[in-house]
Amino acid sequence: MVKKYYYKDTVKRAFKMIKGILDLRPVRMWLRSHIYSHVKICYLSFILEKKGISGPEALDILKTGYRVYLKDEKSGFS
Repeated sequence: MVKKYYYKDTVKRAFKMIKGILDLRPVRMWLRSHIYSHVKICYLSFILEKKGISGPEALDILKTGYRVYLKDEKSGFS
């Protein structure tokens, strides 16, 4: 039980760090999609901290990535 509580604290600290870097303000969420997004950001923060990657380092890594858009002309699916 104590281990789970410790992990919760770790996630909170990681999320606070990433929110500061991204300049996110407190958000009150009611929509399911917003809640899922919030949880995903929390999870990402936790994983980054476990891997020893700081928020600024993660953003630098992401800057080198590419975004690819695919679209099926037949179905219009993208």
